[in-house]
Amino acid sequence: MTPIDDLPGDIVRIGEEDHRSIDGADGGSADVWSVPGYNEPDGPRADRDGSVPHPKGLGVGYRLALGGSSVFWPGDSDALDAFAELSVSLFLANIAGSVVSTAEESADLAERMDPDLVLPVHYNTIELLEADSAGFAADVAKRGVPVVLDEQQG
Repeated sequence: MTPIDDLPGDIVRIGEEDHRSIDGADGGSADVWSVPGYNEPDGPRADRDGSVPHPKGLGVGYRLALGGSSVFWPGDSDALDAFAELSVSLFLANIAGSVVSTAEESADLAERMDPDLVLPVHYNTIELLEADSAGFAADVAKRGVPVVLDEQQG
């Protein structure tokens, strides 16, 4: 694996609520915002003592705007109420539930956000992140929000 310092381009460290605008060679631009992403100490992923897998202050989600469309991924986070206030074209929804929001929590959030499309991500890669993506897609579709799965059928 290539060390991060050896990657091409500029690497910029960001905080929890940063904004960066990147100008492209073709005259276009992209905007990237970071938002706090975390598990709530009184939420469903908290231990009895309030400790969580992803405490506030250590992670972020990202909203990217490019060419009139925007994409949002909440990072390793619960489905926080503040996310529902974001205007996005594509919502990349966590659905595994063990250390991030559950499928039902993300479906509720998708309904509140009302994006143009929802795509579940960050699931079924390891045992800890197993999820029923088809069940999630059916739930979101019942709520009137367009949803798509990117899975190999075999």
